[in-house]
Amino acid sequence: MPTTSGLTSAPLTRVLILLTVSTAILTTILDVKHQFTIALPILHRLPFRAIVIRIVTYQLSYTNSADVLFAALTAYHLRIIERIWGTRKMASFVLAVLPYTTFVPLAVLYAANLLSWGAVDRIPSGVTAILWALVAQWHAAVPYAYRYRVSAPTPIRKPANSNGTTGTNAEPGSDSDSQENEDVGILLTSKSLSYLPPLQLAFSALPGSLIPAAIGWCVGYAWRWELLPFPRSTNWRIPQRAWKLLGGSGTSQTAAGEARVEDLRRRMAEGDEDGMTGRASGSRPAAGFGVENILGARSSGRRNS
Repeated sequence: MPTTSGLTSAPLTRVLILLTVSTAILTTILDVKHQFTIALPILHRLPFRAIVIRIVTYQLSYTNSADVLFAALTAYHLRIIERIWGTRKMASFVLAVLPYTTFVPLAVLYAANLLSWGAVDRIPSGVTAILWALVAQWHAAVPYAYRYRVSAPTPIRKPANSNGTTGTNAEPGSDSDSQENEDVGILLTSKSLSYLPPLQLAFSALPGSLIPAAIGWCVGYAWRWELLPFPRSTNWRIPQRAWKLLGGSGTSQTAAGEARVEDLRRRMAEGDEDGMTGRASGSRPAAGFGVENILGARSSGRRNS
């Protein structure tokens, strides 16, 4: 059965990964990493023009090689969002949340600096806030394929007989043991391990690194719930003329995408008959959620773009 792998049908994700890696390499070669860090003691000594430039550009590059790796892994996992929405909708989303992910973390940093008596005075550079805004969409829209439980082995009890002596061992597969195993341990899904790279970004340089991650998550859900001042609706898109000037595709690619969605609908429906269904982590349980709902969202995203 043919599958869609790698960065197929995800050109914007490919560009995001390439920019994340290339800008980090370029800043290392030019030895300008220090010019991207947001640190309040340094900002207070800079002229106004330099402060504005640093605020506008601090998301362009990471200054830590580990952050570059985990940011690239996070962006790679988020390629499914571009496939569901389409490139134009994802680009519109990034452009819509960019002002909030740029300036809101700085305001929160100033507030945290005052409340902590100067203990919190910097946030790391990079696109962590934008990635976490996309993680919020991935959390809400992408269903899991399966669930599993991680728990310690349960010791086998030896029930006592009526005369007080110890009898034979209980059957390991008995109903009582199965019920107890369901109540202990950690319940995980097929999506759980995919949260590790963005969590590493959030906890890489505490407490400052947690600020852009939390802001990105909140902004992502605020956009999804249409709570942002602009755009007020999730249907906002980059104008078609501007999109074409940026090299965006026209209606021919949209029609090809619709055909690909129908093919995916057919192939996933075959898997759905075998019981391979899931639901999004951020949604409520619903009977029959899985193939039809997620592909319906995919089709509507294509039509809106």
